[in-house]
Amino acid sequence: VLITKRFRVLFELRGMYTVDAIKTLIEAFRQEPRSDLLKHEICYCLGQMNSNAENTALIEEFFEQVIAEPHSSIVIHEAVEGYANLDPKNIHKLLDKFKGIDDELIGETCELALELKKWNETTDHGKTEGLDLTKLKYTTNDPAPPFNPDNDENYRSVAWLQALLLDPTKPIFDRYRAMFTLREVCTDEACEALCQALTPENFANCTALLKHEIGFVLGQLGHDFGRVCVPYLEATVANEQEAPVVRHECVIALGDITDKKTVMEKYSEDPDDIVRESCLVALDMVDFWQE
Repeated sequence: VLITKRFRVLFELRGMYTVDAIKTLIEAFRQEPRSDLLKHEICYCLGQMNSNAENTALIEEFFEQVIAEPHSSIVIHEAVEGYANLDPKNIHKLLDKFKGIDDELIGETCELALELKKWNETTDHGKTEGLDLTKLKYTTNDPAPPFNPDNDENYRSVAWLQALLLDPTKPIFDRYRAMFTLREVCTDEACEALCQALTPENFANCTALLKHEIGFVLGQLGHDFGRVCVPYLEATVANEQEAPVVRHECVIALGDITDKKTVMEKYSEDPDDIVRESCLVALDMVDFWQE
């Protein structure tokens, strides 16, 4: 079955939030012989489906198994991120095996996961910061919370947030918080600030993990900001020196934002499987939005 059809089914199942849907996604992961893109996306969807205790227990058990198994970096990364969304008790013990790992994507994902756990515990899930995550403009389960702009005037400053986002000396958790705060600001200026992480000038300042999340966030901002972000996204997809995980997330964002297929078509035969399959999915997304 075409990867495009499978992705359509995947996102239908994600929207169901039932035990049967979760079990179907887990079974699809277990039976998938080849596509890391599909396995990674299944992990992403499961990490968004913890709508009740029964769902959470089922998803947590699955992620604990996957994290203990040998999988590609992109799959382990998404499994760790999804696991952290559940605020699990065992996270320190489970991620101990990755301490000092020579894999930046997994290492930074684990750092974020542990910092999110710490933040949840020290702020009572944001309460002591006056932050209600259910009242944000975007309510996906994310690897870090935004800052509360009521707590510091810097948190209202796009220039300050951009500087933090792009500063390689700052902790990845704080840089992610700046990113999600800019998403909440939700203006052309904030979108332009996010896009700076994708520029050649900041290539060395921003890791693949950070840049891939920028692609995801720009996709969430959507059509309204296409005139700002599409050129940056297209240039990133076209940059064959960029990490496949970044090119993947940026082309998926293009599928959400624009009906211009040129870049998606050009790289739909890319030698990297994740990039190639993502381009096919993005092309199908354009068709879906036009239907």
